[in-house]
Amino acid sequence: AELRQIVQAPTSQSLSGDSKILLWRYRRFLVRDPCALCPLLRSVDWDDPDDVEEVKFLLSVWEPITASEALELLSDTFQHIPLVRTYAVQALKKCSDAQIK
Repeated sequence: AELRQIVQAPTSQSLSGDSKILLWRYRRFLVRDPCALCPLLRSVDWDDPDDVEEVKFLLSVWEPITASEALELLSDTFQHIPLVRTYAVQALKKCSDAQIK
C-alpha cells in the first residue's frame, strides 16, 4: 500500500529518503508498472555507477510507458541524464499519433 502511494504521488511532490529506499528495494517488482518508472528514476543515486548500470538493465525490461510518462522523463528533472532522455525519445517514437494527442 505504501509503495502504491509513492508511485501515485504527484511528481511535484519530493520523495523522502525512506520513499527512495523503498522504491529502490522493490525496483525489480516495479518493472511491471509503467507508472512507477518516473518515481523510481527520481530515487536513483546517479553518482553510483552500479545504480546506473542497474537502471540500464531495468529500462531494457520495463513495461512500455505512455506518451505522457515519456514526456515527463524529458522534464527538467532528468535534463542532465542522457540515458533517461534517450529512453524517453525512443518511447515517444513507438507511440501512435493518437497516443500523443
